[in-house]
Amino acid sequence: RRIGYVPGELRDRVRRADVLLVPEEGFRGRPEPLYPVGTVDLYQFLRENSSGPQPFELELVVADEDYKELALHSALVIVATVVATYFVAPIIVNLISEYLKKRIPQLESAKETNVRFQLKITRSDEKARNLDLNYEDPANKFQEQMTEAIRAVAPSNAGERSEADAVTPALPATPEQPMLPQGQAMFHR
Repeated sequence: RRIGYVPGELRDRVRRADVLLVPEEGFRGRPEPLYPVGTVDLYQFLRENSSGPQPFELELVVADEDYKELALHSALVIVATVVATYFVAPIIVNLISEYLKKRIPQLESAKETNVRFQLKITRSDEKARNLDLNYEDPANKFQEQMTEAIRAVAPSNAGERSEADAVTPALPATPEQPMLPQGQAMFHR
């Protein structure tokens, strides 16, 4: 049985994952979920680097046969929305920064190329509030600004991985998110 675009057989893997790559829904009225171009490359890059000192489980949130990409041509690199536990969020930011260095030649001087990225952080601390970090700014500032944003919202037990961190909560809700103004990574509680 399918609920939304996540088939039943994929739901258990999605629930166990520490990191989810989530497609955009309702883009310009299109009914199917769409990933930004390059998401397969990002997925493979993250998969290859997911078994380091702090391993994590990674999943795409659609069945293989439902996977579709949307290509928009501009000086904007759109990275798939990521849902991650707080414990792996800094690792994901570092890995995506490395991925961007490979995807965008001369990233350090890439002032004209912007990156759009949304990181939804699930937390298991006593406040148990999930956070949205949104970034749309020059690619060469991505790692610095996203790392600072994660530090700014760090829970008191940021260095400890609890049992609750091992389980990703339910899929994110799908209300329409307004586009945030350019600037530093912004977060919402």
